[in-house]
Amino acid sequence: MRVYFAFILLLLFGVSCNPCKNTNCLNGGSCEEGHCVCAVPFAGKNCEINLCDSLVCNNGGYCDNGTCNCDIGYEGVHCDGLITTKFAGSFSCTQNCSGASPDVSIYISGPPSACNIEIYPLGTFDIIALVNGYTITIQSQILNTGQTVSGTGQMSANRQTITITMTVIPAGLTTGTTCTYNLTRQ
Repeated sequence: MRVYFAFILLLLFGVSCNPCKNTNCLNGGSCEEGHCVCAVPFAGKNCEINLCDSLVCNNGGYCDNGTCNCDIGYEGVHCDGLITTKFAGSFSCTQNCSGASPDVSIYISGPPSACNIEIYPLGTFDIIALVNGYTITIQSQILNTGQTVSGTGQMSANRQTITITMTVIPAGLTTGTTCTYNLTRQ
């Protein structure tokens, strides 16, 4: 009888269970099952924390959902490192190219700019290459010898090895030789 009476009271007075009744979600957040679901870039019990307020992104980077989105040529938590820095150093090189000496030393310096490195001597050439993350792109360039070179490369995640594939086209010709260079940091 008491259960029936309580049920009648609920119907008469419209009492219902609303888990979001006492939940105040800020900054565009919404309540689901009594908990705030926050809009980007907010967090906290009531979406009161802006994840970008205390994050400093350098060199033209900007905060996106509490993480720095770096401008071209920069990387790191605060965009304070040049992408080219990880490539710089001395490397031993094994070449797979007809007429080339099998083992040589290669040097990579950076930055001529925020996105370019200089590789020398690669074969018998000094090359300017574009870097993005761990990828190297040798855009087609005519050397002072009249030869045209282009190619691609990839640095390993541990930054100890680089593999470069490059095509060398002699002056006046339309086809050339493709060479592979395996570099190991010294």
